[in-house]
Formats: sequence, structure tokens, C-alpha cells
Amino acid sequence: GMGLELSLDRLKNMRRDVFGLGLAQFAVTSAVIFAFGRAALGLTQVQAIILGTALSLSSSAFALQLLDESKERGTTHGRSAFGILLFQDLVVPVLLVLLPMLNAGGSGAILAAVKDAGTNALLALVPVIFAGRFLLNRAFGFVAGSGNTMALRALSFFTVLGMCYMFQVFSLSNTLGAFVAGGALSETA
Repeated sequence: GMGLELSLDRLKNMRRDVFGLGLAQFAVTSAVIFAFGRAALGLTQVQAIILGTALSLSSSAFALQLLDESKERGTTHGRSAFGILLFQDLVVPVLLVLLPMLNAGGSGAILAAVKDAGTNALLALVPVIFAGRFLLNRAFGFVAGSGNTMALRALSFFTVLGMCYMFQVFSLSNTLGAFVAGGALSETA
């Protein structure tokens, strides 16, 4: 879902809610749960980090359904909630890469793993951005012009599947690939 609702223009317009409120909610909630885990539960630092980050996330599907049912998504607090949920969706793939590195054994190993993950992200994103900018609009325009809705659905499906596969090839989350595919599809005419 949320990737399909996201275009670069919309993300720019929502940057305060996404990167301001979303980051604040994630950081404060993670820190409070981390501190509680360390002080009250006696967790190790790694355990407390995992607990804090995991419990600072919420179900986007559930929260958006509640906002839609109460017809509050278009309100100020509904847009703020959407921004927070979007940040959480953006941070999950980063957490999936970083959290296993906590036990990597020293800052040198962690730094090397972060560098590898960043390189892989660039290698995956450059072709996706190129394809999104130059190929997807043309392909979807051509298929849409044929009037064949089944072909349009198939192209959408294979776009998402292809991006998920590309992200997985570069040792990245296929969930992130699906999210990016949704964003790329939202940019098509």
C-alpha cells in the first residue's frame, strides 16, 4: 500500500509530517522503551534497542483503516498520522539491515556492513530511478493506450515483482523494493 499513494511531490509536501513528526515519534518512543528495557527489565543494550525500535512501530494497514473508517484521513491529525506511518514504513527496511549488525562484533564490522548496505542500495536504486523516469511512463502509456486492463495489471505486477527481485539481488529487503515500486507506479501517468 502506502507506496502507491506516494509520489515525490507528495513526499516533498509532507516532509514536515514524515521527517519531523515521524522521526520524532520513532526516536522518542524507541528511546523511552529502550530506557525502560534497560532499567526495569534488565535487558542488554542490544536487546533494549531491538525492543525499543520494534515497539515504536505500528501497523500502517490497521491505522489507515481506522482513519478511513472514521473519515479522518484528510484532517490535519489524519495527515500527520499518515506522515508518521510513512516514516515508520521507510525506517523498517533500514532497521532490517542495521539490527542484525548489532552483534557483528565491533564498530569496524558494523561500519563495513553499513558501507556494503549503502553501496547495495545505490546499485539497486540507480536502475530503479532510471527505469521509473524513462521507461515506466512510456511502457504504461503504451499499454494503457491499448485499453487492455489485464495487460495493465500484468505490467504493474511484473514491475513490483521485478523491483522486489532487484532489491533482493542486492541483499536488500524485498519489502523496500515493493515500497519503491509503489512509489514508481504512483509517478506513472
